Amino acid sequence: IAAYKQKKQQDRPAASAQAHTVATTPTAHLFTARANNTSDKDAWYVDSGATSHLCTRRDWLYNYTAQASHRVHLGDSRQLDAIGTGTARIITSTGSTAVITNALHVPGLSINLLSVKQITANGLRVVFSNDTCTIYDPADMPIAHAVIDGNGLYRLQCTALPPAADHAHAATTIRCNGIELWHRRFGHVH
Repeated sequence: IAAYKQKKQQDRPAASAQAHTVATTPTAHLFTARANNTSDKDAWYVDSGATSHLCTRRDWLYNYTAQASHRVHLGDSRQLDAIGTGTARIITSTGSTAVITNALHVPGLSINLLSVKQITANGLRVVFSNDTCTIYDPADMPIAHAVIDGNGLYRLQCTALPPAADHAHAATTIRCNGIELWHRRFGHVH
């Protein structure tokens, strides 16, 4: 058996130095992370790569204007159609009401994106620090906070104000005689 091993090793061609170097050089890999399970159409995420605010929820947009569809290019090379624009309103964790103007309506999007570019263009300041993001008004007061979620995205701590949320309409009619009518007008229901 020893003679057979020795014979086999002699029959092999000598490995080149280059092939040997390639075989022992560590291999580097480049990975792109993507949150596959992120589909939260009820939240806003702060995005430093977005050039426009993008909203997937038509029911959140005031002053909605339908438009001819145009393509929005996403960071993962996908393209989706924007079919309108509008204004969204939110209440932030600081109690501030924020108005998100010129938001593109992109129904195929899985999350709503706030553009850092648009936020700063409106005179606000955005600061990323550790696992948080804070948005400051021109007087340098914090008006909104975002924290990193399980997918590594900055989720804004806020509540959306859909257009119908700030309006309440109620009407009722009853037949009353004169005394009962005045009794009810003074707030007495019984």
